[in-house]
Amino acid sequence: MKTVRDLFKPFNGLSVDRVSFIPDTETNAIRYLRPSNNYKSTIKGYIDKSKVKKKYIFPKETIFVSTNGQGSHSYSYVSTFDFVPNSDIVVLIPRGEMSIEEKLFYAYCITANRYKYSYGRKPKGMRLLKLRLPSHEEIPNWLNEIANIMPKIESQICSDFLKDYDTIIKVTEELNGELVPISELFDYVTGFSSANVKRYAKNEEGNLIPFIRPSKTQYTSIDAYVDPNEVDDNMIFPEGTLYVSTDGEGSHTYAYVSITPFVPNSNTVVLLPKRDMPTKEKLFYALAITKNRYRFSYGRKPKGERFFNINVPKYPPRYVNNCIF
Repeated sequence: MKTVRDLFKPFNGLSVDRVSFIPDTETNAIRYLRPSNNYKSTIKGYIDKSKVKKKYIFPKETIFVSTNGQGSHSYSYVSTFDFVPNSDIVVLIPRGEMSIEEKLFYAYCITANRYKYSYGRKPKGMRLLKLRLPSHEEIPNWLNEIANIMPKIESQICSDFLKDYDTIIKVTEELNGELVPISELFDYVTGFSSANVKRYAKNEEGNLIPFIRPSKTQYTSIDAYVDPNEVDDNMIFPEGTLYVSTDGEGSHTYAYVSITPFVPNSNTVVLLPKRDMPTKEKLFYALAITKNRYRFSYGRKPKGERFFNINVPKYPPRYVNNCIF
């Protein structure tokens, strides 16, 4: 067995009264972390990296430990991004070579010792550094087997962030980040009536494209198939296009990004970005629009100004590009 001090060099964080928060979209923005009992809520906000001393800036794959908070103390994590810790976090830098799997193991071991501490007996100073942990020789052999699932773990963490859309909005507002109406981000095209096109039940020869209707699932949004030669080119939209259901008691406001070319019906609106927008940003905005479904109903459909005045973040969180939707 070894102590924390034998295995790691400790570094303290930067007090919150010495930082100013900025929107996460600014060039020099870096995450500022606080204690928490779950990884996704360790982000207090974003600060200007250029105004922080280098000794407070730590790279991704660094172990950090929550040292304060009745419900937060002792929880330990390995970061998936660069960060600056607050003064209630201690960062542990290995004294020797250590793989990401070993760091995760030690973070788990520290958290497992949480019962030894309390709000009045915080895991700080020598109290933490004297904690005994397995030595390198005592680490179980199966540890290396988790290497293959690390990309999935990181992607799931990001996906969990996105599920908490209300928190995204709250943090955006707290950091004075910009919320803008949908109309500022997208132009739109409304689909046309099914009476104006011949529909086919199946795409047997593979030369037809989906005719899209409102639906609460993307799979069931295919109403039929149409021949692209029988439809105006300006009504055929490519794979990777964002569209929204604007009618139907159980279907309105659900938004998706298409996985094939398609033609929308008259109860579907297509959103065309006014700026360059990668697919994962479109997926974020599809999520954001769907999360506003509670604002509408069958009698109060998401159409016209009512829909385009919905406020969403001007830019999605930075971690969106690492996420699985």
